[in-house]
Amino acid sequence: MKLISEQIVKQTWMEISSYDTEKIDFEFSKFGERQPDLTYFIMEFTQDQQQTTIELCLYMFFTICRIFEKSSANRIKQITFDEIETIFKKNENLIENLEGVHERFYERIARVQFFNQPFVMKYILETLVEETEIENTLSEKETGYLFFIFKNVVDIFDEAFQQMDLNERKKIK
Repeated sequence: MKLISEQIVKQTWMEISSYDTEKIDFEFSKFGERQPDLTYFIMEFTQDQQQTTIELCLYMFFTICRIFEKSSANRIKQITFDEIETIFKKNENLIENLEGVHERFYERIARVQFFNQPFVMKYILETLVEETEIENTLSEKETGYLFFIFKNVVDIFDEAFQQMDLNERKKIK
């Protein structure tokens, strides 16, 4: 697994925060062409949310995607619905299996299961907490929902990175 540095996360976040609406729309459209299934996944899972939640989700999604793109020397392969569904079901099962688990085990499980990319997850958590506690634009339910969606996105990209690494190692042998 390739660990994305905090520097890449911060630089990408700062770069995108400087974009105007037209630039974000243009770049998001280009990303949608590169990753249509992943973009559809996000659009599908946010369509029933409030407009402010949708806008935040798309902005954060785009930022996360750009973080992964900038951290890769090679173009990330197009991610398929099957790959998305596999990761989604894995995470759904993880959440279901956590029901009834004693609180003291949550932190241990979270460290192992949720933080393959700690600096990306830090960006996600800080942004969601800010929107929930400071800006009051998200309910706790919306925050949890978006966190779950973004965990899937991070895991999907992580899986793509692992496949890229595996393919590179095969070429070397």
